[in-house]
Amino acid sequence: MTDMDGAFIEAESILKDESYESPYYDSCSILYKNPEALYKSHSIKQQNLNRLISLPYVLRTIPFSVYYLSCNLDHVICNNANLPQKRKVIEAEAFRKRYHDDPNGFVAFFNSENISVSETYDESWNFIKEGANSLKRCSNINVLLSPNAIRIARDFSHS
Repeated sequence: MTDMDGAFIEAESILKDESYESPYYDSCSILYKNPEALYKSHSIKQQNLNRLISLPYVLRTIPFSVYYLSCNLDHVICNNANLPQKRKVIEAEAFRKRYHDDPNGFVAFFNSENISVSETYDESWNFIKEGANSLKRCSNINVLLSPNAIRIARDFSHS
């Protein structure tokens, strides 16, 4: 599980703004005091993610896949990519309480049209790599929660 943090946007979409000590995300750009350092970090994250998403297994036998929250967890669960630290905990707790006893609601949330981007793993990764999509509010957790993925996990755990 990973936050995208805008990792796949172009360098020119990371704008220099000395007033931001940490990245500030909007729908098509990031404002930050040191865009070059952030782009370098994003390049490393891209390389690592590209390698990880190409792995069908780890240790030769354990099924492996990577799921994302874009731009980050806060963006997905409460539609705000720039929450202050104190609000992050509050919103995460509210989300947990909302779905603690409602697994169907949890699955429906991640399958909703304003969160889900694709029905398949590969398509979801192709989507997130395009343009400014890694800044959009979306996730591919719906793929993980699909009945087929749950069946595969259940079969693997019993083998």
